[in-house]
Amino acid sequence: MKSDESLYHTTTINPHGMPGRAYVLGNGELNVQVSSPRKPEEPGTNPEQLLGLAQATCLASTLQTIQEGRGIEYQSEVRVGVDLKYDTHGLRFVIEVQVRIPNVEPEEAQKQLDFAESRCPVSKLLSGNEDVSVKLVDKFTV
Repeated sequence: MKSDESLYHTTTINPHGMPGRAYVLGNGELNVQVSSPRKPEEPGTNPEQLLGLAQATCLASTLQTIQEGRGIEYQSEVRVGVDLKYDTHGLRFVIEVQVRIPNVEPEEAQKQLDFAESRCPVSKLLSGNEDVSVKLVDKFTV
């Protein structure tokens, strides 16, 4: 397989901003109401929640693949906190990823997490950003 060959393609559309609806083009796979987190009276999800879900799902499924490949029953949990903050040019996201891998020695758990980060497409997309942290934890704080 060529490195530039797409394994999957999706097109997402938001025709009206917020509030409004955003959806995945084709077959009605996903159609969500969107709203600003700064307007809690408006129902719907927001980019912060979607980004957090993307990171948590991608990293968790990558850890699952790694653990199952090593003959280990999947036992990790990924939690992602996303904050919206001001910066000098408008707004920015600050993302804190916490991963718990119970019943695995800390050194091995850290190896699994490091490997998962190097394989997870969302982690690779966000890597190198000073506003993103990924930590192995015993207890969640986000």
